[in-house]
Order: sequence, then C-alpha cells, then structure tokens
Amino acid sequence: MQDDQEIIERVLQGDKQAFGEIIDRYRSKVFSLLRKMLGNSQDTQDIAQEVFLKAYSHLP
Repeated sequence: MQDDQEIIERVLQGDKQAFGEIIDRYRSKVFSLLRKMLGNSQDTQDIAQEVFLKAYSHLP
C-alpha cells in the first residue's frame, strides 16, 4: 500500500484518478468528523465534497 505522499506525487504528475485513493482512505474519517460537528445534517455530503475539493486544489 502506498503512503499518502506517494499518491499525491502521482496526482501531481497527472494521474487525476489517484486522488480517488486519498478520498477512499479518508472518506469515513471526514464523514465521521462532520457528523459529530453537524449531526445528521443534509449538508454533510456537500461539505465533505468541499473538503476534498479544497484538499485537491491545495496539493501543489
């Protein structure tokens, strides 16, 4: 299993689908944290998506 840095390097080299591995790795942790912060809000999905989009845009 690759570590996060190796996956990020792949993304930065143009492998856009590699970021899916980061999402898969951290999705449950992000959702768990958001549920603790927001309860069972319908906004949880939208905010989780924003979290990953912001992470992706700040990789470089």
